[in-house]
Amino acid sequence: MEKDLGYKDPSEFRTQRVLGRYVDNALALETIGAPIDFNAMKGYRENHDNREMTPEQVAAELNSRTTGHAFSNIGVSVFPIIYVGEQPYTALVKQQRKGCGFHDTVWKLISEYVEHDEINNPMNAALRGISEEFYIETKEGLLVPGIYRLNAIGQPYGKDNYDDSYAFQVANCDDEVREIFSLPGTVKKKVSMNGQDLEGSPEAYFHLPSNSMQLIYFMHFDIPRILQKVGTLRSAEKHHLKAKKADIHHTEEQYQDGRLIIRLDEEGLILAKLAEGRLTDEHCHYLGGELHNARLHKLSEAFAPKQDGITSASNISLEEYLK
Repeated sequence: MEKDLGYKDPSEFRTQRVLGRYVDNALALETIGAPIDFNAMKGYRENHDNREMTPEQVAAELNSRTTGHAFSNIGVSVFPIIYVGEQPYTALVKQQRKGCGFHDTVWKLISEYVEHDEINNPMNAALRGISEEFYIETKEGLLVPGIYRLNAIGQPYGKDNYDDSYAFQVANCDDEVREIFSLPGTVKKKVSMNGQDLEGSPEAYFHLPSNSMQLIYFMHFDIPRILQKVGTLRSAEKHHLKAKKADIHHTEEQYQDGRLIIRLDEEGLILAKLAEGRLTDEHCHYLGGELHNARLHKLSEAFAPKQDGITSASNISLEEYLK
């Protein structure tokens, strides 16, 4: 079931184009030009010239110290690692993509455009995306907020709608974990913006049809546990979401009639089982505090093969990914 939660005015959105180049085995980014609005960004992403670019051309420009490559915009995605018992999962969300270089329906990572005031630390855009799209609702109808480094990551749906007694914790994955979990062909180099190394050590890939760059943050989502007042610590632990018969849903922004509609999709989030660092063909919805079998068919370009971090694909079937 879907329902609308609110609206955003796209005229308030501002971002900035980014120039990228490799310098001393690192990916150096710098902002170029004045801030642009949503329609200008959309125009850059849908420019017909994007279709003429080749991976070799973009790679050559990225490796040139004198030119670099100018991207339409920069986005962020979050690869969350969530344990249910001893089993790791990641969260994928469904999106119907129309315009801005796409026309399909895929399961993808939690993702956001980077806004102008986030451009020097895109981690803030990643945290905003988590607070908006990873929608945990208890049986009482209250939402579970998230925290990062003991700070709230935002309560975008109104403070009175959150249960502040609990929170799920978000943390950056360490290097050991990142060696296990991966996406195909991403750039695994240090990334800087305007001369400053980026928080969270993101990986990157480049999407030719929209001439855009995506930063990938690998993060743990630690779902809270509650402690009863009796019994030993071990026997008292009880999973909060199970006790609260919680659901995990997804919200997305859909551009329609000049507005961005914030829409809740109660079956728009899947937990995909991970094995040997990759997605498997086992997927679940999390509803009523329990896992329920689900199916997905098409993944976003993040899961497609890449050459030097560059992909011309906009999606890939799960069957093709699993080969």
